[in-house]
Amino acid sequence: MDEIKVGIYARLSQDDERFGESMSIENQRLMLTDLCETQGWHIVDCYADDGFTGLTFQRPEMQRLIADAKSGRINTIVVKDLSRFGRNYIEAGQLIEDLFPAIGIRLIAVNDGVDTANNQNTDYIPIRNVFNEFYSKDISRKVKSARQAIARQGNFQGAYAPQDRHHLLVDEEAAETVRRIFRMRAAGVGIRHIADILNREQILNPRDYYYQKIGKPNPRNMQHVWGDVTMTHILKNEVYIGNTVQCKSGVVSYKNHKNIKKPQESWIRCEHTHEALIDMETWTAVQEKFQKSAPKQRRKKDGEQPLFSGLLWCADCGSGLRFNSASYVGKDGTRSGNNSYCCRRFRTGGKNACQSHWTGEQDLLELIETELSGFIRELQADERALWGRLIAERNQTATAEKKALESRQGHLLARLAQLDTLLKKLYEEMLLGQLPREMLLEMSERYTDEKTQKQAELEEISAKLIEYQNTVEDVDKWIAVLKEYLSGRELDWVLLHKLIKEIKVGHYTRIDGVKHQEITITYNF
Repeated sequence: MDEIKVGIYARLSQDDERFGESMSIENQRLMLTDLCETQGWHIVDCYADDGFTGLTFQRPEMQRLIADAKSGRINTIVVKDLSRFGRNYIEAGQLIEDLFPAIGIRLIAVNDGVDTANNQNTDYIPIRNVFNEFYSKDISRKVKSARQAIARQGNFQGAYAPQDRHHLLVDEEAAETVRRIFRMRAAGVGIRHIADILNREQILNPRDYYYQKIGKPNPRNMQHVWGDVTMTHILKNEVYIGNTVQCKSGVVSYKNHKNIKKPQESWIRCEHTHEALIDMETWTAVQEKFQKSAPKQRRKKDGEQPLFSGLLWCADCGSGLRFNSASYVGKDGTRSGNNSYCCRRFRTGGKNACQSHWTGEQDLLELIETELSGFIRELQADERALWGRLIAERNQTATAEKKALESRQGHLLARLAQLDTLLKKLYEEMLLGQLPREMLLEMSERYTDEKTQKQAELEEISAKLIEYQNTVEDVDKWIAVLKEYLSGRELDWVLLHKLIKEIKVGHYTRIDGVKHQEITITYNF
């Protein structure tokens, strides 16, 4: 009888650690060593992967085990159970059913009663491997659900957490830098320019500041400066208005742990979970700059921001309108000028790209002042009546879409319940032997993917329905800004951005010497 040369294999993943000492590497090794010594088998080597998932066979010690098996150094592999060997049923099957028989390797899984030298107790190996993979899939789903549940409660789960790891506290020194960044951006200062200012003043960037606070050197080999990416991340981060937004990234699947970014509609957002550093007016002014790729505006000769920069868009091609300043010297020596805006695509591509959509700054200003004067008259005559009219108009506009969203919400809830039932039936049919394992995995994956998509859409719809409850608050904000204008404040760049969301400028024509042009103003709130 050939000598039995044993390779003992043990594995422990982070998920397995919850079961304590009974699953530890050392306990697996001791149990398997006792068995081999009792049987009189020669132990050639012990192989142990600590902290590795069983869903992949690209584990250091597993690869060494397979190499030794191929070379003939060992001819028997002993494991505690098949789940320790691996939880990927396809790769486990290829090794156990194809490779090992071909090279004369005997596999013993003690707790499962499996010994490939005895064909009678190997019939259930494929089914055991399938259920071992189901376990990993189920654990992955449960961990994901638990994290999402924590996120929906507004509890912080990120890195660099304070003493209370689920609740964020204000670091006043860093907070003042953040407030300053938002103030500069809201006033029209470019992102690159803001970074240059902070670098010139030698203000520490976030990572350097963190390591200085904990008294350690920054381990990353990086330039210790502010950059565009860091600045953009800060300016888009809702944490500064008191919101906790989580689950913005995830893995491809429970088998493939490559990290991917999730679409915004699937993020979990909880409002007012901690103290806000930035007021909503400043936040809104900054975010609107990211909504569209606005053209780089020329500044006036005195360095001021053009009055309508960031607000004007071409009604035909959608590109921004670019500021132009022209000055003329008359015969009498007096200087006059005319600020205007023109479609950026027309400026760069000519008539083949778009039309000019030219409009004068003074014409726009007079148009908006005329529009606002109507609101002002209503406000002065009867503020309550104006408030009621705006509420009614907004509700009327929202009714149709709200009903459509509520209908879709009902369909999604019904389909999610149906998917839960279908998944349960799949497992029952598998256990009764009525469904092949390949079909079970395929259908289970498809139903689970559809369930994830439907849940993400349901969360998005729920968020939109909540927005319709903010009608009163939005109208109050609009009237507050209107009163600010009524108090005698000049229509400057900041006030225009408080009042107006965007202005779409159509192509103009002249008929009998009269200019005709369609201009659509969308107000905030």
